[in-house]
Amino acid sequence: MNECYVGLEGDPRKTFAPKLCWSLRCLYVLILTGFLFLGFCTTVFSQLGSLVLLALDTHLAEQLPFASTSCGSFIGKWERAASVAAFRGIQFGHAQRWLPPEEVCFRFGDKLTAVTDGPACVGRGASHQGQDEHCLYLNIFAPRSSHGSTTTIRANNLPILVYIHGGGLTSGSATSDGHVENLVSLTGEVVVVACQYRLGVLGFMALHELSNRDPRGTSGNYGFLDQQLCLRWIQRHGHAFGGDTSRVTLLGQSSGGTSILAQLMVQGNQGLFHRAISLSASPGAPRMGHIEKEQQDRTLWLPHTGCSNEERILTCLLSRDAGDLASSLPESYGLFGISDYPIQPGPNGRIPWATLSHVDGVTVRAPIDKIHPDRIDVPLLIQSMGAEMSGSSEALPQLRSNELWESFLMQRFSGGFGKRFASDVEHVYEGNSSRELAAYNIDSDTGNFCGLLRIAQAAASTSSSSVYVGVVEAGPGRPLFWCDCSKTVQFPFHGWDLAATTEVWNQLWCACPNYSPTSLDRQFALQQRNRWLALAKYGQLDPSDGWTSLTHQNAYVSILHNGVIRRALPEKRCTFWETHNVSTNWYWVN
Repeated sequence: MNECYVGLEGDPRKTFAPKLCWSLRCLYVLILTGFLFLGFCTTVFSQLGSLVLLALDTHLAEQLPFASTSCGSFIGKWERAASVAAFRGIQFGHAQRWLPPEEVCFRFGDKLTAVTDGPACVGRGASHQGQDEHCLYLNIFAPRSSHGSTTTIRANNLPILVYIHGGGLTSGSATSDGHVENLVSLTGEVVVVACQYRLGVLGFMALHELSNRDPRGTSGNYGFLDQQLCLRWIQRHGHAFGGDTSRVTLLGQSSGGTSILAQLMVQGNQGLFHRAISLSASPGAPRMGHIEKEQQDRTLWLPHTGCSNEERILTCLLSRDAGDLASSLPESYGLFGISDYPIQPGPNGRIPWATLSHVDGVTVRAPIDKIHPDRIDVPLLIQSMGAEMSGSSEALPQLRSNELWESFLMQRFSGGFGKRFASDVEHVYEGNSSRELAAYNIDSDTGNFCGLLRIAQAAASTSSSSVYVGVVEAGPGRPLFWCDCSKTVQFPFHGWDLAATTEVWNQLWCACPNYSPTSLDRQFALQQRNRWLALAKYGQLDPSDGWTSLTHQNAYVSILHNGVIRRALPEKRCTFWETHNVSTNWYWVN
């Protein structure tokens, strides 16, 4: 037996050395066992910690809205008193300058926080704060539903409303038209998606240098391609947010409404949407042909970029700052905000706007008021306002007396049309409830309503789906401050229907003192939501409520606070202007 001794030879403690040796062995064993036990505990506690973290992560996922798609999972937040699952700033596409966009798809299993709005697209203006050239983001909102102890998105295959914002195709964002997510919280029966798209120069410029670079062999209309890509994203992923991708409805106001009319003629859109609601659109766009559009942009816009005298125009344009390019767009590409009465018969009497969108023959196949085999055949509601420009910066004079009314008409029309023309206009509009409203009706008819009516008639002539036309005659129940906050409005002005329906009232685009809606205002808002929801759900409006399709009857409806009134088409008014060559040459274009 080998023994281990501790100490010096001859030391009296030598006899105790074996005991000491065994004690050391035990100590070594204990230390080794301790290390092994510590390692075991570390492993166990590590696994327990992972389980705890997993449980916490699962708990948080149950508390926050969560949607899983083939292109990543998105964690949103609850809004509107926790009634709306909001997913903000989801990137759906990426685009190089003046090229068609490409879809962005994150890896399956990636978890992405979607609680902040994406940057707005670069638009015209002095400041570009919060804007970016790479801006193809969307916001998506779904109603909340409780199932036992878990709170989730309501996944009941709800109809999807895709909102296209306005802004003259030169400005705006997914949030610029107020809180469209209110359509979710106020109904609980729809999923809303707000898409962004390239604007102004970056969204609609056409030059042959750009066409040579574009795989389509043309240029321009990039903003419409962005909108189309957003629709493709929704078809792929909308079901993950509780939406029914077989019931997608386009909804847009102003140039958003114009975009929707254009999308009816965009190649490749079949099956991407199934109904459309266009509010206060411009009937004059897209209409210009490609050659004319290239010439217009080269003449009016290119000199402002600093690239027109360059030998290599494309290289120069690609190197320019995006904000500088956006600011180079002349004012003539967007003159909305002033009353625009015709000044003389066409063709010399033309609206002074320059057009952004156009018929390129590849993406946009034909003008919207032309019969074309590629037109998307879906139920369509075209809606405008009885006094579109009554909320504009240019106020009309008080027209209480016959003398003032006659003087107003003479001032507006006699110089370009002759003195007798003013009395003819007075006769055509003599049935209005007030002279001020008649004055705004003239502006609305020549600028957009008569053109929108012709678009609806063209659609109805070849469509198997319902085509509805409505004019809002219900203005604010009491005088309402609007945008510049220096004057009140009480006629049905441009944007009022959207502001009322989403119940942002006079907070749409501006921040005037809060408006206190009347009971009539709330009734109008409720009926608007109900009819938009009915079209989104069923693809038709209730004829028992007074609605009729142009495919069945030559009639439109006046939209009042508490219902609608069916009326014969105003052929007398529209034909009067067309007879005097005030038609396509005077329609709003952006």
